[in-house]
Amino acid sequence: MTELPAEATNLLTTSQKSATEVHYTHLGHMSEKEVSTSNKTACQTPAILRQAAYERRRSEHLHENAVFGLEIAQECWEASTPGVHSSVSE
Repeated sequence: MTELPAEATNLLTTSQKSATEVHYTHLGHMSEKEVSTSNKTACQTPAILRQAAYERRRSEHLHENAVFGLEIAQECWEASTPGVHSSVSE
């Protein structure tokens, strides 16, 4: 079982599994050929999995600052919906 890195990253960000658990699960599902040749490229290390999950979470935020992120979301919502909008900051 060789999951794509994106699938492994998605698993880490949406489940309670740790990077170490995912790593050992991948090791357990490696083919005999991969094991006999010591080919671990299909099974990333826990550190790499943690970094990928961290980068995925960061990419899903609009901004590091939560207030700025809400302001960006509000501006996007206002731009996407017709009509008059009231604003809290006005």
